This record gives sequence, structure tokens and C-alpha cells, in this order.
Amino acid sequence: MNILPKLHRKLELILSEENITELTSIQSESFHHILNGSNTLIIGPTGMGKTEASIIPIFQKLLDLKETEVPGTNEKSGFSVLYITPLRALNRDMYQRMERWSRLSGIKLGLRHGDTPQKERNRQSRNPPDILVTTPETLQVLFTGSRLVKHLQTVRFVVVDEIHDICGNLRGAQLSIALERLQNLSEHNICRIGLSATVDTGSIASVAAFLGGIGRKVKVVKDQINKKMIFDIKVPSKTMDLKKISCDLGCTEDECASIVRALELIEKNQPVLFFVNTRQTAEMLVSRINLIKSAYPVGIHHGSLSKEIRMQMEEDFKSGKLKGLICTSSLELGIDVGFVDHVVQFSSPREVTRLVQRVGRAGHGVGRTSIGTILATRYDDILESAVIIRRTLHGELEHLEPSKMPMTVLANQVMAAGMGKEYGKEGISVGDFWSKIVRKSYVFNGLSLKDFRKMIKELWEHYMIWYDPDSDRFGRKRRTLKYFFDNISMIRDEKIYDVVNIVTGRIIGKLNEDFVATRLEIGEKFIVKGQPWIVVEIENGKITASPATDIGAIPSWVGEEIPVPYEVAQEVGTIKGMMEEIIQGIRDNTPDLTNKNRPGKSSKLSKKVHDRLGSEYVIDSEAWGRYWPHYFSQYEGHIIPHDKKIVLEREGNITVINTSLGTRTNETLALLVSSMIANDLGKGVDTRCDAYRIIMDIPISYPTHFILEHMKGIPPEDVKGLMSIIVTHSPLYNWSLLFVGKKFGIIRKDADLNAGHLRNISERYRDSIIHRDAVEHVLHHSFDIPHTIEVLGSIRNGLIDLVRSNRLSPMSIEGLDEPTSMTLPDRADYGILKALKERLLNNPIVLVCIHCGNNHYMMASEFPHDSSFRCSMCNGVFLAMLHERKKWQSELLSKKKQELEPEEKRIVERLDVNASLVQNYGKRAVIALCARGVGPVKAAAILKRPYRQELDFLREVLKAEIEYARTRRFWD
Repeated sequence: MNILPKLHRKLELILSEENITELTSIQSESFHHILNGSNTLIIGPTGMGKTEASIIPIFQKLLDLKETEVPGTNEKSGFSVLYITPLRALNRDMYQRMERWSRLSGIKLGLRHGDTPQKERNRQSRNPPDILVTTPETLQVLFTGSRLVKHLQTVRFVVVDEIHDICGNLRGAQLSIALERLQNLSEHNICRIGLSATVDTGSIASVAAFLGGIGRKVKVVKDQINKKMIFDIKVPSKTMDLKKISCDLGCTEDECASIVRALELIEKNQPVLFFVNTRQTAEMLVSRINLIKSAYPVGIHHGSLSKEIRMQMEEDFKSGKLKGLICTSSLELGIDVGFVDHVVQFSSPREVTRLVQRVGRAGHGVGRTSIGTILATRYDDILESAVIIRRTLHGELEHLEPSKMPMTVLANQVMAAGMGKEYGKEGISVGDFWSKIVRKSYVFNGLSLKDFRKMIKELWEHYMIWYDPDSDRFGRKRRTLKYFFDNISMIRDEKIYDVVNIVTGRIIGKLNEDFVATRLEIGEKFIVKGQPWIVVEIENGKITASPATDIGAIPSWVGEEIPVPYEVAQEVGTIKGMMEEIIQGIRDNTPDLTNKNRPGKSSKLSKKVHDRLGSEYVIDSEAWGRYWPHYFSQYEGHIIPHDKKIVLEREGNITVINTSLGTRTNETLALLVSSMIANDLGKGVDTRCDAYRIIMDIPISYPTHFILEHMKGIPPEDVKGLMSIIVTHSPLYNWSLLFVGKKFGIIRKDADLNAGHLRNISERYRDSIIHRDAVEHVLHHSFDIPHTIEVLGSIRNGLIDLVRSNRLSPMSIEGLDEPTSMTLPDRADYGILKALKERLLNNPIVLVCIHCGNNHYMMASEFPHDSSFRCSMCNGVFLAMLHERKKWQSELLSKKKQELEPEEKRIVERLDVNASLVQNYGKRAVIALCARGVGPVKAAAILKRPYRQELDFLREVLKAEIEYARTRRFWD
């Protein structure tokens, strides 16, 4: 701690009211830098007084300036400070925190964002506050008012709070241009101040450069005292009979165990901030906790809720009305929700910075300890959480790099500048704007004048601005005005379409714009609430649809699940390899400890391995007891994948590539490899990924060594070029083009688009900046090119081994579990599968005895669960299942082989396969064979796959029906 410096008497009073008698180290060091006008980046753990580190010197400076004002002089009024935060909720919080400071000091304070009433805006325009708390987007609007522009000329300080939250994305790129416009306008050399809890050492230089811009020095103040944090990992426990509860909640017993454990943690540690990774998970937990305990005092907080609901939840939690508040990233940042002693994270937080921000909310204050619990719901979560905890405690945060030259943002800012009042009617000089604004931004510093002028001309050709080649000046057109107010923010719009039944005129559901624009056209089929529909019309934000008889596409959106970074996944792989080495070393010395035939030895081995890891990683005995059997079953009978070994496993059509590469590197590698396989096969390959595996549905006839050859054969230096070509044929490109097109102004904000429209737009702008930026946007947003290049280089150099196996291991099977209602509780998904099963079981069927030809009539639901059904005439067990309309096939069994036609012989052969499936798989075979377009061969492929739960099996049946519906015209 440091003694308070000599302060203005009013500021001394304020700090006394706040019980601040000494400054922390970062507050003391920041005070002198900021008071001297130095740009300053302040980095310190949550709750260590970063906000005060910025505003104490600012208030001191403003109070000193007011002391020197001569009464009666015509001092120019205007803003002195802009305090910028990334969230409106954080705006409100900061305003409330500074309100008393303002009242006691006489420094006027104002709040302005999208929800600020017009009356208050007018008052700020006439009588500007000294300090204006605002957002990056509202700063854009301030340039458009004649009075407001004059108020901006007096700005001396800009504070960018939570700078890490916007630095690396398009909002940050937009802000970097706005800050240069502000500096170009201001009469003062603006002091820029950035605040963050999660800038790692390797990112400090680039974040400081982002804050200061080109040619300006930035002082870095970093708290050297790591905040004390205590962590543990808990797992769901099945200490009670969960069958009835899981039935009531509509989920599996494993999921139910997680919900019950979540409730236990809230009750034990209340009040609890309970973080989840997605909005769907938040909704699922709150709704199901209330099913277990009616009217239980637990709240919910996420970005899709209205401002009023979020504020009410914050107040109820702060006042103690709620025992727990289940929230997403909406409460990661420094919004005041009162004192919290404990934070729970549901499943792995995926990133170190997430855990730091979230658990930092507990024990929020100088000298206090933050306590956090991670509830690991899957095997992968356990090691991943242990890695993230270790990296948190050692300060190893994810690298943060500002965006570089996103042309979408620059186009937006060119049109925003055209709207600005700082420029006259004669327009803006291209050369001046480039040299004074664009080149001063760290984000756009590398852009040449030639390329900038090319973009200006492209906007001119799209009629978005006017441009005079002779004077080399540009300015706004009439349509620029509408564009500007439709595109103030770089946050992606989420337009929602109502789906209307053409028969009844009633709304039957809603679809996200991304799905509509990238997947739907007139005549396309889709599913809403478990029912198939066909598109009749897309117009005025509405989809008119008629009922269909065939299954169509299942609505899907770009997921909001947090990707696992490459570095985290690599360390998880390192642990797996380390465990293998430890076991091998112990076995060499005490081989009986790994003898499968010696009961109890595995538990002794488990303890030895756990003890070795315990010095480095936080994995308590409860979590270890859950993970060890999973790992050891992999070790005993399969190959361990780790950071130096990629394992390809095949069973039936399912191929799983087990890696330790993280979400986006796996996505990149999967797209490259699947594209090459698809090229070989002449058809697409169904692929999905997570952080530790790539799962592909590939015909069994396609050799696995071909897949390995593709992985070895991709030249690392060609990765970006190949990806740039491949992604243009994917829905992701359409998704990106939709966003970029809107930000360039070629697509209206309210435009009703479908996949056909986007194809036309893509062709029209194929050689434009728009196309190139759409490709760059999707590559940056969804993939990891640099690490993929690194991995492919290591494969070529033999630093990573590629091995293969002909059966699926426990680690592969875990990845085969589709996200269910626990992680993605889409009720439509559960409803669809439930409806599918009911429809299939309501089929009238005929069981034909292959031995005697006797027919047995029943409903599919009446067939026993096991294979105990026997022929009533000959007691035979070899019976084929037929739909009633195909019972004529049974007559072929009475014919002699030599009497059968070639096609009839094939039917009899299929009856044999059919009967074999029914005998081996029982009722599950009956369900599969009842599905549309599923014959014995396809049913065999479905039934041979391993399934952890029935929902996974039903998903495969549904997938087969969808494939049949799409390709039926080729079979008819």
C-alpha cells in the first residue's frame, strides 16, 4: 500500500467517504502517469481497484482545472472525459459508482447510450457534463450532432474499461478509428487510459499499441501481486435414485445428476454467482431447478433478456432475495451485484480468461480471496478444467491480438465519417483521412493509400458515398444516412422471422435470420417444433409455410459455445501422455499393479498416478475417481491420444480422429480433410468437431490410410489458400457474406434474403473487397489457420505421430454423444426425436418367419424389447420385419430358388439380412426398419454403431430419413 498523495480537499473527502486511506500499488503508479497526461494501460486482477486507479487522477485534474477558472470568463463548455465501457449495464454500474463522487466534487456526470431518453440527450447537448459515461457505439453518434462535436473538442481523457473485451474484435477496430477522429478533433492531446484484468504478458505490447495508436507511447501499470484464488472441481454424483426425477425433467440420468449437483452447490455456498457457457444452458438450469424445487429463489441473467429483467435480477441478488444467479458472460465484467463469496462454473469454462473474470467476481475487493468451483459434467471437462485452473494460478492467459485491417469496419467508418459534423460540406480528403485517421490506428496502420482509395471507389460504385476523382474527396449521400443508423454497431444483428402456417394464418414458431438466409429458399423443407414444413414465401420478416409430409432440414445456428483454445487442449494432451508414461514406469517396476486379473490393483495404481499429478494440477479425489476408470479403460485396450500422437479410429462408417488441438484447429483440419475425402467420393462428408476429436461419417469402403495420407499430404504453406477456396462453398461463407454485405451497405438491414439471393450476391461481388473480407471474416471467426499450419508441419516432420485403430475407444465414444438438453437444451430437438419414436412405434408391421413363412401381425410398439419373439407355428426365431404394404414379399419364401427372378432373389436375400438384424438387435432393429427409406443395409449400418443413449440412436434414424427425403427423386 502507498500513502495518499497530496489531493484536492474535495477528493480527500470523497476517498474518506469510500474508506480509502491508502492507495494500492497500481493506483499510486497510475496516479502520476495519468496526472502528467501519459497514455496508461492498467492491468490488475478483478477487485484490485483499477477503476479508482483511473478516476482518482482524473478527478484531481478536473478539480485543479476548476480552481484555475476565472469567474465570469467565457470558458468553452464541453466534455472533459469520456468513460467508455463495452456494455450498457456496465455503463449504468459505472455511473452509479461515480455519482457520489460527482455530487461531492461538483464535477458533472452524464450517462449516454442507446436507451438514454431524448430529454436527457437534449440536456447533455445544451449543458454537457464534465464526464460522460458511454459505449463505443454511442461515441459514433456523438460525431453527428453539431453541438456534440463542439463538446468533443474539449475532451482531455478517454477511459476504455474492460479493453480486453473489445480489443480483439470488430468493435475494437471501430473504436480505434473513432479515437483517432476524436484526437483529430480535440484541442488537447488526449490522455488514453485502458483497464483490464485479463491481458497476458505476451499481449501487453499489442494491446498498448491498440490503445495509444501509432506514434504514441503508453505507460503500462501492472499489478505484480496475484490475487489469491482457491479452486476445486466437482462432478455430478448419483447418490440417489434419479430415474423418476430424470423422467420428470425430460433428460438423462447423467444430466439429472448434474442439475441436482448444481442445486446442491447453490444451497451450500449461497449467495452464488453460477456461470454457464450458453443462454440455453442458463434457461435449462433455472427451469429444471424450479421443477425440482418449486419457486426456488434462483434468478437468471443473460444478454437475450430485457434490460428491465436484467436490472431486476441484479437488484434481487444484491439485496439477498436470490440464493443464486445463473448467468452467462453478461455478468463477467464488473457489474456490481453486491458481495459474493463463491462462484460456480457449470462445465469447463473453456478459456483461462473466462475463469479469471468469472471467479474474480467472488471476494471482489483488495486483499480478498476468490473461491471458485467448476462442476465438470463430462470426462473431457475434468482434465480441461484442471489445466485451466493451473494456467489461471500461473497467470498464463490466452494471447490477445487486435484485429488487423478488417475492411468491413473501415467501410463502416468511412460512411460514419461522411455523417460526421467535423467535416464541411466540401467533403473529406481521401489522403488526409488516410494519413491522419487510418494510418494512426494500430489496427489499420498497414493499409496503403492505394488500397484505401480502392475501397473508397468501391463504396462509390455501390452508391454508398459520393467521390470526386479530380479533388480526391468523398462525402455522404442520401442513402448514407439510413445506412449509418442501421449500422452503428459492429455487433451482428439477430433478425428473427415468424413462421406462419398458410392454412390457419397462425404463427407456429420462429427462425433465426442466419438459418433463413443461408439454408432456406422457396420450396425448401424445414422443421419447426417437430413438424415438417415447406417454404411458400419469405417476405416482410415472415416465412409463410405449408405443412409437408417429409422431414426437412433441422434449424441450426452458429453456436455460441466458447471454443477451447489450442494451448489448453495441447496441455490436456500433455497430461494424457504424462499419465501414460507414469503408468508405464510404475508397471515396469511393479507389473502386478496393472494386471487385469488382480482385483484392487487398479485402485493402487490410480492413487500413485493421482499423487504424481496432484503437485501440479487441482483434481480432488472425487473428480479423479470419476476420470480414472475412463482413462484406464482407454489405456488397457486402446491407444492413448495426446499432444504428440493423433489417433484415427474406425468402426462401421464412423471415423473419429482423436487429437489435442482445440476447437478451431480441429474445425480447420476437419474441413481440409473432409473436402479432400468428398472430392474422392464425389459426395459430401458429414463432419463435426469438438476440442479433442474430429468425427466423420465416411463409407466403410473408404480406406483409413487414405485419410492419413491426406493429413500428411496437405502442404502447410497452402493451408490459407485452400481454406479461402473451400469456405466459399459452405454455409459459413453465406453467413459471413450476409454480415459483411450489410456492413458495406449492399444488403439492407431489413432485407428478406434466402440462400438463392446470397448465391447471386456472391457471384456478383466475387472479385470485390466484399468477397475477400467475407472470406477473411469467416476464417478469423471460425478457424485457426496459424496453428493448423504448425500441426501439419509437425506431422510432416514426424513430431506428431499418426496411428490408426479398427475400433472405437472410450475417448472416441464420449465424443459421439451429441450435445443434448444439458449443453444445448433445444426442446425442438428432444421433441422431434420423441415424436419420431412415437410415429415409428405406431406402424403396423408384419413379422415373417423365414423358416415356415408364417405371418404375424402387430403394432411395432408391441414387439418385445429383447429378441424373445418366436414364430407361433414352428417356434422359429428367425423373423423378418415388413411394413404391411410389403407383406407380399413373404410369398417369395414359398417359391423354390430356381423359380425366383433375379430381383426376387435379391428381395429374399434382403429378408435374410432383415431377420438377422431383428434377431440380433430386437426392438431397436424394428424401429430402424420402420423408418422411411431405411432398408436392411442402411439399418445394419445404423445398428452397428455404439450408442450411449437412445436419443443418439434416434438421431441417426432421423438423419437417414432426412437423407432419403433429399435424394428420393433419384430413386423414384
